[in-house]
Amino acid sequence: MPPEFLPPDPYAEAPPAPQPGSRPVFLPPNPTLPASAQGQNNRAVVAMIFGSGSLGLLVFSAGLLFFLTLPASIAGWILGNRAKRLETGRDQANVAVILGIVGVVLSVIAAVVWILLVALGEYTTTTEVDNGRDGGLRFDVIRLVLPGS
Repeated sequence: MPPEFLPPDPYAEAPPAPQPGSRPVFLPPNPTLPASAQGQNNRAVVAMIFGSGSLGLLVFSAGLLFFLTLPASIAGWILGNRAKRLETGRDQANVAVILGIVGVVLSVIAAVVWILLVALGEYTTTTEVDNGRDGGLRFDVIRLVLPGS
């Protein structure tokens, strides 16, 4: 059984009484802080915001806002590379660079897909849907996205 569950030993010596004139213990004036409490790298934080924000916007808009997410991803990539040169926040900077690269690649893919959809789509002003006849490729998504179509 662990000793803390047992009653105190009546025959044990009593602990020494505290000395009235004992000196307090002081810590060194500038103790070193753990790594998590040290200052943050603001460039790395901003790069993470740009990278994750651009990916979120790209997914939320189904790639249609590629013209906004591409520059934001590039900015996150560049700021992440600059933040890697500083002492603190290197892990955040590495994640920001990876998010920036992924954002650039996905934004370029979304741009190519949407430009091809708009370029190859058949533009009509009617609201009829061609159910039976196969008149070639028709992208009804374009009518939903583009205003006035």
